[in-house]
Amino acid sequence: DTTPDVAAALPVRVIRLKTHRQASYCRNVGARGAKGEILAFIDSDCIAQPLWLMELVPAFREATVGIVGGRVSSFSSEEGLDRYEKVKSSLIVSSWFKRSSESEKHFYVPSCNMLVRKHLFMKIGGFKPELSVGEDVDLCGRAQNEGFWVEYRPVGTILHRHRSRWSAFCMRRFQYGTSEPLLQQIHPDRHKTFLLPPWAFCYVVII
Repeated sequence: DTTPDVAAALPVRVIRLKTHRQASYCRNVGARGAKGEILAFIDSDCIAQPLWLMELVPAFREATVGIVGGRVSSFSSEEGLDRYEKVKSSLIVSSWFKRSSESEKHFYVPSCNMLVRKHLFMKIGGFKPELSVGEDVDLCGRAQNEGFWVEYRPVGTILHRHRSRWSAFCMRRFQYGTSEPLLQQIHPDRHKTFLLPPWAFCYVVII
């Protein structure tokens, strides 16, 4: 489409690729060309609120913070799935401040609203291009292995255009699920706990 031409008319640097590449590869290309100390990632289906960076960048005053994520909200409320995603999206980390810890090694922030120290990003090799989903989980895990905190702040909001059709919604959830085996292979020391209440095993039929 005309996105490159529109962007080229703005005071930004546009990097054009001759062949189609996945998001992880493109983010790495942008990171290598960036000159700042902090990399800020946002997806093409997201819109940043005016105070996005101003509310998140101060977290890096603490030298041990390597990655910071902000709040992800829904762009639209027209469809039922839009309203569901506004409160139950898998991109919603929390309603309050959170930070990684030794007891929560799988903690991560989504790449659609993520700020990273450039020197750390380059040191750990950036996003893994072979991961089309779960690349943010992997990156946050490797950053923690380097001794840096991953932090979430319920500010610095971006508005996300969620998949509002059932087919696209279900397919995306399926794709998220396929990333788990790959992530377990890459990070065998990080295990998630799945809590299943006893009543989940029972079926009650009322006639």
